[in-house]
Amino acid sequence: MNRFALVSFALLSTTATGCIFGVDTSPLCDDSEPNCENGVWVFDTDIDAEDVGDVDDVDLDVDITPDTPDADVDPDTDTDLPPELTLEISGEEGPFILDPDTGSVTFGVECAPQGCTLDACTLSYEGGEVVTPVECAESIELPTAKLNAEGSWTLTVNASLDEQSTSASKTFDVRYAFEAGLEGYEAGESYAFSHPPTLESFCTRDGCDLTIACTDAGGGTLACEGLAFPEGEAEVVITLNACA
Repeated sequence: MNRFALVSFALLSTTATGCIFGVDTSPLCDDSEPNCENGVWVFDTDIDAEDVGDVDDVDLDVDITPDTPDADVDPDTDTDLPPELTLEISGEEGPFILDPDTGSVTFGVECAPQGCTLDACTLSYEGGEVVTPVECAESIELPTAKLNAEGSWTLTVNASLDEQSTSASKTFDVRYAFEAGLEGYEAGESYAFSHPPTLESFCTRDGCDLTIACTDAGGGTLACEGLAFPEGEAEVVITLNACA
C-alpha cells in the first residue's frame, strides 16, 4: 500500500542578509482522528484491486467535472420556442349562386394551438378596401345582406396567440340566381295544342341573353325563328337558355 504524508512548511524569520527556512514540527492532526498517524494526515493512494475494501482509498484520477445537462434529455424550457400559430379558412370554392333575398355563404375558421383567438374578421369587395366587419367565430355565415353585390368578395380573418399574430383570406365569387322561361309554361312539362301557340319568353334579370333551340321528337335539330313553331312538325322540343 502506497502512503504519503502531508508536511507543513512555514517561514520562521528573515534577516538583512537573507531568509532562513525551517520545518514547523507542530502536529497537523490528532492521532485519535481517522487517517492521522504521528500527528500527520496519511492517505492510501493505492487503489489496486488487491486493496478493495480499504475505505480510505483515494482515487486521484477520478473526474469530478460536474455533469452537463443533455439538451435532448433535460431541455431548458426557458429557451424552448413557443408553438407556431396557424390559421385556416375552409369552405367551398364557389362561385356561389345565391337567392338575392335569402341566400348565404358559410365558411369554417380554425386557429391553433389552443389558446389562440380570432381578433378581427372583415369583408372586402373586388379587391378594394374593407366594406364591412364580420362577427368572428369558428363558423362564419355571410348572408346577401352583407354580400350585397355580384362579383368577387374576400373574407379576411386575423388571429393571435401571445406575441404571435397571423391572418388568412378567402376570395370567392357571388352571383345572384334568376329565373327565365316561357310565360305560362313549366320547364320539363309537355303540352298539346290544336294549333301552334304564340309563345313569349321572360327573364327576371335585366339584360338577359336568351338563346332558343328546337328539336323534333327524335332529337333532330330544327330551324327556329324566335319562338315560332317550325312548320310541318307535329312535336317540337323548345330549349331556352338564359345568361345574365
